[in-house]
Amino acid sequence: MPGDVPKPCWIFRIVHFDNLSQIVNQGGIWCGNQKTTNGLTYKQIGLQGLTKQRKERAVPIGPGGNLNDYVPFYFCPRSIMLYQIHTGKVETYTEGQEAVIYLVTSVEKIVKLDLPYVFTDRHAKMTYAEFHEDKAKLSELDWPTIQMNNFARSESDPDRPTRKQAEFLVHKFVPLEALQGVGVFSKKWKDDCDNLFVAAGVEMNVKVHTKWFF
Repeated sequence: MPGDVPKPCWIFRIVHFDNLSQIVNQGGIWCGNQKTTNGLTYKQIGLQGLTKQRKERAVPIGPGGNLNDYVPFYFCPRSIMLYQIHTGKVETYTEGQEAVIYLVTSVEKIVKLDLPYVFTDRHAKMTYAEFHEDKAKLSELDWPTIQMNNFARSESDPDRPTRKQAEFLVHKFVPLEALQGVGVFSKKWKDDCDNLFVAAGVEMNVKVHTKWFF
């Protein structure tokens, strides 16, 4: 199932627009555990039960700790998580996908900045997920599934959704300088992001990517 690793190998994190100002002000993205320690409050768009699971899932290599000690990224847009938001499956969030923005960087950028990381071959919460810290192992991910839009499980491939959700996990903190761009739903959100970055004196490439949404 492995395929060719994209070059550059882009990675994507979705957050609510309302969190962007705080991310800019603090100079980057903190992991979940550190946000709690720092007393930071974010608008949550994810499944609350999953957050608890991530706190309990140990990371067996690299810096160790648990999944909530890392800032998670996916290797693709149009994630299953965004689909759940779009279809109203997240009971604690009801604003839909339009206010969700993508924070984009690449494996190459993370490596260049010497940020500690690990990655998995499927959703990291799965007990049978394989963890890696050697980027040469990226070639073992199921890239055809990661890049396809059809992520529904089937009788012949019930595990497809977990492989689609392979994760790239950066330990503790991702500095603002690591971000290579922001993807948004429409021009309205591009203008809002541009205005925020200009006011903060931050140069950032913000683009409308409607195909990244449902």
